[in-house]
Amino acid sequence: MPLVPSSTPPQPDRLIPDAAPPWAVPVGSVAGTRFSLSYGIFIAAGIVMAVVVMASGQPGNGDLPLTAAIATAIWVTGWGTQVLAYTAIAWMVGMRVGEVTLGLIGPESPPRRWSAVSAITVAMGTMISLLVLVMVFRWIGGGFQMPTIGPADSETIPGTGTIEALAMGSPDAIWRAAAWLCSLQLLCQMFPLPRTLGRQTLAALTAICGRRLDLPTQVQLLGRGLIVLSMLTLVSAIWFLSETANSSSVERVPRWPLLFALSILLWISSRRSDVSESLRGFALASDTVSQSAPGRTNVITKIRQSATSRRRHKDLQAAVLRERTEAVDADRLDGILQQLHNEGIDSLSDEDRKILSRVSEQLRKARQQQS
Repeated sequence: MPLVPSSTPPQPDRLIPDAAPPWAVPVGSVAGTRFSLSYGIFIAAGIVMAVVVMASGQPGNGDLPLTAAIATAIWVTGWGTQVLAYTAIAWMVGMRVGEVTLGLIGPESPPRRWSAVSAITVAMGTMISLLVLVMVFRWIGGGFQMPTIGPADSETIPGTGTIEALAMGSPDAIWRAAAWLCSLQLLCQMFPLPRTLGRQTLAALTAICGRRLDLPTQVQLLGRGLIVLSMLTLVSAIWFLSETANSSSVERVPRWPLLFALSILLWISSRRSDVSESLRGFALASDTVSQSAPGRTNVITKIRQSATSRRRHKDLQAAVLRERTEAVDADRLDGILQQLHNEGIDSLSDEDRKILSRVSEQLRKARQQQS
């Protein structure tokens, strides 16, 4: 039995462009783009609020509400960066984003009728923007590592930007925490689970590298690639499990259960319909012009056209000036030659000598072209 069933690709009417998923709540629209929030956000927010309410009254947890508020603000900043980059880059490459669904890790990337090149450009640009945000936080506070949560190594100085309950004794520790949280968003988006930027990038690479293959073969290739990645993730989980078993130290949060769960999810998702829908959307993009915004062309194309127009205009001006100079030189050439014959070369001015030099150069180029 094949690992990836060769099912019939979905019909075009199943690829509904810019449709909000059933697990999201519409919250409004901005500049023609509808925004929705996933139910998972509300569930996660409820869990965090419950933990904060129950734990804030215990000794040493007085700063827990402030910590939760700061972490939420940092997480939302990562969302905002991703959304701005996603919509802006899509607009620059001439694609239309009619609906954006925000999940736990940022904007989701459902199958769209985009070209594969545009899809990978948007996905890579969005991930790079998040990486830039991480680098900014690192530049301000220094380091990707999560600040130590536990007893402080040095005396904590109370004041603005300090969280005594988590041993964050300076604002630099908060900036390091911001870098770590945004790095977590980036890693989650890179892992090719459904509706992530990583899945969109992997599907686009499959479509680009396998453009000579038919659609069912591309679907099988992408599905098996996801299965290979899930196996590699499982091997990593087993390796971390063996390291944990052979180590005397106890990890606060073991890595292997998370990697094991991700490998299982990736294996299961390799058989989902979005694998074929993503590739079919790329295939239909060449025949679909509805994704391009009405009356708006690719911004990059506009820039290229503008640069080409300016270059042609400069070339035309140079040609007109050259022809005008040649005409003036031809009018004055007879008089200069007559003066040269009657009075000698010493009687010529600097301007006359330049004209003779230009005419001589033109004749030399003309002979070279004829030969």
